[in-house]
Amino acid sequence: MICAFTGHRPERLPWGRNEDDLRCAALKTLLRRTVREVYDRGFHTFLCGMARGCDQYFAEAVLAAKADGAQDAQLCALVPCPSQPDGWDEASTADVKGTETYYCDETGVRLENSWVYDYAPDVDQDDINSDDDEHWYYLKSSGKAATGKKSNVKGQTYFFDEEGKMLTGWVVKTGSNGYTQAWNDDDDTDGHFETTLSELNASEIHFCGDEDDGHMKKDKWVKAYSNTQYGEDDDDNDKYWFWINKSGDVYVPDDSKETGIGATRYKLDDCEGDTFDDQFKEDNYDDDDNTIGLTMYEKKINSKTYYFNANGQMLSKFVKTDASDEEDGVAKMYYLGGWDDGYRKDGSQTIKDEAGTAARFYFATSDNKDEGYFNAAGINGAKSGKLYSDGLLVTADDDKYEIKDVTIYTVAEGQTTATAQVASYIVNKSGSIQTAAKEYKDDDDVVVDATGFSFSGTKGALYKSFNTSTVATGSNATK
Repeated sequence: MICAFTGHRPERLPWGRNEDDLRCAALKTLLRRTVREVYDRGFHTFLCGMARGCDQYFAEAVLAAKADGAQDAQLCALVPCPSQPDGWDEASTADVKGTETYYCDETGVRLENSWVYDYAPDVDQDDINSDDDEHWYYLKSSGKAATGKKSNVKGQTYFFDEEGKMLTGWVVKTGSNGYTQAWNDDDDTDGHFETTLSELNASEIHFCGDEDDGHMKKDKWVKAYSNTQYGEDDDDNDKYWFWINKSGDVYVPDDSKETGIGATRYKLDDCEGDTFDDQFKEDNYDDDDNTIGLTMYEKKINSKTYYFNANGQMLSKFVKTDASDEEDGVAKMYYLGGWDDGYRKDGSQTIKDEAGTAARFYFATSDNKDEGYFNAAGINGAKSGKLYSDGLLVTADDDKYEIKDVTIYTVAEGQTTATAQVASYIVNKSGSIQTAAKEYKDDDDVVVDATGFSFSGTKGALYKSFNTSTVATGSNATK
């Protein structure tokens, strides 16, 4: 089967001839994916008129697919006549590969296998102004600058643009061999700041440090500004942690390959508050203090569990999942450590609130859903004689003993959705659950009369509760 293509010339495109523009990169990425999709559907012959602009983008996409395994893909150039390019302007016909530009030191010796930090070749050295920037270039053994691709230099990987400038910061693939910075601090290219990593749809995203570094990072965590902030040099911006694999690819979730889950970020505002809203403060805000939704993605790294947002930024502190996105219908509270920590915790944890007051938490160490425990989630109910709610220790506030209600979620064997039950407990100032059917006094005053109470012997989160009643059943049972 045959696939034919034509499209706009450069003058009809928003970015004109600037193929380093991220909109152009996104279009090329889409063309590559589409070509591969139609190839997989049986279209192995591709017809192209080879006009300037989109036609040539398409031709490049076919050649990229062929190099990436579509070996029997055929590109047929339907050139209307031998004189087709005769009317093209100089910019359209320039052969940059044929330009031989070298760099010579002050003695006139041509540099080879060397780095040089200088102005671009087209900058008049006698007429340098404040708008001219110096860049790093690598001169190969031939004396020519490395251009338009990634190169191995003394065991490290670097990226260069078509002019030979070393790329830094966030770098994305734009073609079969082309790369560009995913940010730019030039006032004429502000759009680069507005395109997030999740919106780039690039087949490769790398991080290459600052201008005095430049090599691609591999198999490590990197703390950096987001690509929308990277070039702004603003100390008020927060840096984020990103994970980079052994191949140098920055982890950015791909919705076509993995499923995210809705969640809300929280800070521990006041651990001694009476209600959840008193204790926890929502932390889902953008730079303008607008509430935003969060989709998070789970990833194992070095045997630890981390969560990332759609832009590949590691999450920290507390996150509570949306019950509607959980198969069992239970919203779960996780603790991910501090800003420079980030992996999911379990077991007993001591965490300070915003005022510096220490609070005790407990997060389940395994799944025991029929007993009311969900792996790594903050416990609701009893654990080792103590009472918890969303993992936070529940204690008597005013009197020595108080009755506290907690909603418990259990999933019976053979079931997939949870049942929610309100369970009552008698607790003291340390959060210990009291199980005797007697009068509980504070300075000779009876504060809890438990005579005649029948305590549950149920194991798990409901252990030694009383007056338990079913309040909700189903996939949307929430606390």
